[in-house]
Formats: sequence, C-alpha cells, structure tokens
Amino acid sequence: MKTDFSFYTNLNDFSIINVTGKDSESFIQRQYTQDITNISNNKACFSGYCSHNGKVLFTTILWKELDKNTKNIYCIIKSDVVEYFIKRLQLFILKSDVSIKIHRQELFGIYFAINDKTRFEEKYSTQLPHNEFEISYNQFGTWISAPSNNNKRFWLITNNNSEKLINSNIFQTKAEVLYQNIWRYNDFCSNLPFIGIQNSNLFTAQSINLDLIGAISFNKGCYPGQEVIARIHYKNKIKYRMTLGFCYLNDSIINKNLIGYDIFNKDNSIECGRIIDHVTLDNKIFILLELDINFHNKTTFLYIKNPEQNFELQHSLQIFIK
Repeated sequence: MKTDFSFYTNLNDFSIINVTGKDSESFIQRQYTQDITNISNNKACFSGYCSHNGKVLFTTILWKELDKNTKNIYCIIKSDVVEYFIKRLQLFILKSDVSIKIHRQELFGIYFAINDKTRFEEKYSTQLPHNEFEISYNQFGTWISAPSNNNKRFWLITNNNSEKLINSNIFQTKAEVLYQNIWRYNDFCSNLPFIGIQNSNLFTAQSINLDLIGAISFNKGCYPGQEVIARIHYKNKIKYRMTLGFCYLNDSIINKNLIGYDIFNKDNSIECGRIIDHVTLDNKIFILLELDINFHNKTTFLYIKNPEQNFELQHSLQIFIK
C-alpha cells in the first residue's frame, strides 16, 4: 500500500518510561532480550520483555541518553501495560541505584512522502536520521528513524515545541484515526509487533520474529525467559513465525477485537496459528499473526472461528497483494 502524502499522528496509545540511576544500564541489561550495552548513544533498538517461559509480556523501543554523567534509559511501550511494566521492574531493583518513572512528553509518528523529508530539512535547517533506529535531536525534540518499506517514518518525542511542527504546510490534515491506522499498518509491514495487555504472554519471542529483526541477543547474560528462548534457537525448535494476512470487512467482524483468536486451515480444520494484532484500512482488516511454519510459502486458505471468516495470506511482509 502506497501513501503519497505526508502526515503526523499523535501516538497516544504509547507511553515513554525513563529508567535512570548509576545502575540503570546494567539493570535493564538483565531484563530485556536486547543487549543494551552494545547500543550506541545515537541509536535505538527494538526489544522484548519475557516471562520465565519465554512468552513475550511486552515489546519496547529502547535508547540511552547521557545527562550530567547519569545514564537515562528510555522505553516506548504500549500505554495499557505501563502500570504492569513499572510494578514488574520494581520487583527486581533490590539494592540497585535505579529510578523508574513516566516521561511526560508527547509521542508523534511522522510520515514523510518521498520529497517532503528534504523540504522539511531545508525549511527548518535540520538533518533527520537516515538509517533505521538512528537518533537525532533538533528544535522539535528527539527523532528516531522508524523502519519503513517505502517512505521515511520517524518517532518524535516532542520537547513542548510541537505547535510549529503541526502548523507546517508539509503535512496533510485528515481524520486522525486514518493516520493512526496507516502508521500501524506500516509497523506490521516493518515486522514490528507491539505487545501490550491484550496480547501479552501469548507468543514466544521467536514466533513474533524478534530474532529475525535483531531484537534478541544470544551472546548476553541472563534475563527472564533466556533459557527457553536459547533452547528454541539452538535446537531449531521454532514452530511458528509471524506473517501478515488480510480479510475483507463484513458485518460479522467489523469493530470486533480479534487479538488472540485462533487461526484454522480450511482444508482440514486444523489449528495453525493465532492473531497477534490487526488494523482496519481500505475496507480490509490487516492481520498480524503467528503461523505454523508448515503453512508458510504455500497457498493456504485460513479462517477464523466465531465469527467464521476466511482471509488471505500476505505471503511477504514486504509485498502488498491487491
């Protein structure tokens, strides 16, 4: 799906958490699947936080900032999991010099059409990051380059100077819900599964492709779920992989939350996957799902029970099938 206009959207379903203190980096290193110590200060990363059984409790974008010799770790996570996130991390602080709090700044998704990024940089005399997950800072705040298949996307953590950005004539103004759905669809196409309360503790790290996008380090020390994740990796016991499908809207599924629904093969009614997340766009529901690896790379007719609904598989996260 091509989007040939630029827009911004308030990502108000996400929150930013600040973990600070002299032990903040070593503390986070023991919690997440990602190796935070190897992430440079001008780079962010995608990571998962797991339970002891290797199931993903939530996913996050992580980055570090040095402020007056104090290391700050920032985490972008789904807002519905914030309270649980903070309480769980606090269980492991013990004697560590660590403080965890909500970072009260707005988060925007910025989407540039092909030539508009250059126009924006020239207009405001700034240089935005180029490579995925690179970070830069300017008058508007902190910019993190988001993965994208077509045009340039950025997460922007504002510094209370967003009014000038919003009033820029570069961005179109349409329904906010449309922009949020386009943004989420691009997350799906970029292999980014954001796990919150609704899909927490349902999927293993490998079944949502965290290893394929570099969100798991197999060389770091212990973290919750590491033994299970390592066993699956080294013994090649991966049973499911994440992929993208769609079905056309109808009355039986419109406005229905399908997260966690089981997926069945139409030929033999065998359960072969589960819905991770979904978004409605262009009279279709795009469905991010974990799928049995035996059904990948073949013509497969899948359906959802209760309500029964057939949907087609989008065989590659990089290709949109009309």
